[in-house]
Amino acid sequence: MGGGLLAILFLLIIFIQSGFANPILHSFGFGKPVELAKVQKGTISEFIQEQGKTRLPRTYILTMPFSGQLEPIALDVREVVTAGQPVAQVTQEDLLVDVEEAKAVVDRLDAAIAENDNTNVELTGRLQADFFVQAMEETVEAAKENMTAAKKRLDYSENFLANLRHLKDQGAGTQDEIDKADVAYVQSSVDYRTDVLTWQSVTAIKAATDLLPKMISQFIENKKLTRTVLEKQKAEALARLSQAQTRLKRGTIRSPVDGLVLERFVDNRQFLSGGEPLLTIGRLEDLEVESDILTQKAGQIRPGAYVELSGSAIGYLETDGDNSERSIVAGQVQRVDPAGFTKISSLGVEQQRVKVIISFDSNDLAHLLETTSLGAGYRVSVRIFLRKKEDALVIPRSAIFQGSDNSWQVFIAKNGIASRRTVKIGLQNEVSAEITEGLSVGDEVILAPESSLTEGDLVQGN
Repeated sequence: MGGGLLAILFLLIIFIQSGFANPILHSFGFGKPVELAKVQKGTISEFIQEQGKTRLPRTYILTMPFSGQLEPIALDVREVVTAGQPVAQVTQEDLLVDVEEAKAVVDRLDAAIAENDNTNVELTGRLQADFFVQAMEETVEAAKENMTAAKKRLDYSENFLANLRHLKDQGAGTQDEIDKADVAYVQSSVDYRTDVLTWQSVTAIKAATDLLPKMISQFIENKKLTRTVLEKQKAEALARLSQAQTRLKRGTIRSPVDGLVLERFVDNRQFLSGGEPLLTIGRLEDLEVESDILTQKAGQIRPGAYVELSGSAIGYLETDGDNSERSIVAGQVQRVDPAGFTKISSLGVEQQRVKVIISFDSNDLAHLLETTSLGAGYRVSVRIFLRKKEDALVIPRSAIFQGSDNSWQVFIAKNGIASRRTVKIGLQNEVSAEITEGLSVGDEVILAPESSLTEGDLVQGN
């Protein structure tokens, strides 16, 4: 009896190991619990899943144009502004004083130039000098004639005296006549010397008088040089006036674009140095997304590639149930930067990444700006599509794994038995994979098989 029981148990073990008992055991609920999925035809897209953040390609930081007192800024963050709208104001009183002072200097120099250009007095003096010159010429000529006449009288007196002396020696003349002639000679000599000195004096005066017209002409010429100096001073004053007017104009700080206030650095009245930031203004209509993609993946990305953008910053689609689904908006790759950079991952791994710039669909972005508070620096999920294939054999991505020979493999479940299959894959993404060889439509694959699962194991699908 005992030997027969052992034989029955031995035969039962051989029956189970042969696999013929598996369907029977499976029907009674024996086997490892697994999650199954059927191989089916469908559309698959290959994409890169990554995080990104919104940004503005250009923002405008408005700063203090120069040191001065700033009036309070009334604008709040996210307040809409238009191009040319005053958004901040430097106190104008001081600026107006600077303009008036600079203008007064210009007016004073204009008056000085006008005064310098007036040569009426000089021209009258020149005319008067010409008359003096002419009068002195006539005076010199008259003195010369007087000197010539005096010389002739002197010569006559000298000859007359000599004749009388000769007659007296011959006994014909008298001493009284000689004395009178001698007096006349002395007087003529004095008169001649006086006329000579007079002629020499008026000649010297004439030489000095001749210089008067030249001196006045030189003075007029010098006034031209003075005008040049005054014009240079006026140019400097005009420059200061222009600077003061420019400061007055720049004291009213205006928005360069239609947009909204992104940041406000100052609100109260205070004195600030030139260059201090006041406001940041940008256009949310230009909002885009930047994502740091691993360089080994980024090489496949081309400008124009379709992108799906999602995330809590973009919002949710309400469903009929208690749950909600994330909203997805369309985007497009605008640029892949030509240079990569090194980035340390959250696990401390050094990675080479490159920035990819993505634009929103204009209609989707307009809707987002109306319905959400989306702005710059918001985190979003990025899915960049590389390729797409219709009517492909598709299984969940979690079903495939690499074997010891690095080939792609799956476990299928048939009649409750796990069976390993080597497959070839085509397109894949984080959700699905395309099978190009090794499976058929309707096959059931085991999702995320445990490492302990082996060929021939009994499995029970959930």
